[in-house]
Amino acid sequence: AKALLKRIPLTEFDFKGRNPEWGLQLSPRMVIRDEDEILFFITSKDASASGQNDVCLWTNCKALVDSFNAVFEDLWHNSTDLERKIAELETGKPAQNTHVISDAETASKKYDELLRSAEKEIVVVTSAEGLLAHRDKMERVKNWAARGVSVRILAPINNENLQAVHEMSKCAAIRHLPD
Repeated sequence: AKALLKRIPLTEFDFKGRNPEWGLQLSPRMVIRDEDEILFFITSKDASASGQNDVCLWTNCKALVDSFNAVFEDLWHNSTDLERKIAELETGKPAQNTHVISDAETASKKYDELLRSAEKEIVVVTSAEGLLAHRDKMERVKNWAARGVSVRILAPINNENLQAVHEMSKCAAIRHLPD
């Protein structure tokens, strides 16, 4: 890939590559042309082990083309730029990634996962109502503090959440952030 990227500027070829980071087991080898046609390359486990040729399926079925184009766009959006991935492999330092999570349930699971994995510090910037939501899960905040995880919260403090601030300040540092 690195050699290919070096040769691209010498041509008029517009090449962009990305590396999916989600650990997906599917290997959707496909080519989509102008959102009109698609080629699927299918290799069974037995065929790849025995050196047999791939099977290719072509279709211009708009529903299938649109579906797999959406799959591709999602993979593309949630992948690392190829040059950044190469730099990561060469330096050993992980590339920074940003992922957009549009599903509320998935976002909530990711949020909980990140909070559970904290080892040193959790910094929260939230709304006045968000502060109340954290108080409702006060046991979680106490567990972080018990594990030695520093918790700092910035939120608007008002009459409605003042009691929550008093309760939470026993195990978290809280500061007022104007609306």
